[in-house]
Amino acid sequence: MFTPPVLKREPYTLPDGTEVEVRALLLTERLAVRRQVTELTAGKGVEESLVLMVPKLLAMSVELDRKPLMTAAQWDEYGASYPTETMELFNKSSDLSGFNVGAAEKN
Repeated sequence: MFTPPVLKREPYTLPDGTEVEVRALLLTERLAVRRQVTELTAGKGVEESLVLMVPKLLAMSVELDRKPLMTAAQWDEYGASYPTETMELFNKSSDLSGFNVGAAEKN
C-alpha cells in the first residue's frame, strides 16, 4: 500500500540554545526558489544569486513549533551577527531540499 513520504526535518541548536527544525522545502517552495535563482542569475554569477537567496530560503525552512522562526529580513540581520551558523543552516536546508549548493558554488 502506498504511504506518502514525510517531509524531511532535522534538528538544529541556535547559539542561544533554542532548538529549531530545518525542513525540506515543499514542491511549490522549491519551484519558487529555482525560478527566483534563475531570474537573479541573469547577468550575474550563480554564487552571487545564491547569496541573495540565503535569507529567503531560511525564512521558509527554519521552524520553531512548525512555524517560521524569522522573516527573510530578520535572517539577513541574524546572518550579520552569526554568519557561520547562518551558512550552516542554509547548507542544511539546501541539502534537505535537494539543491546541490556545493556544485553551484564551484561554478
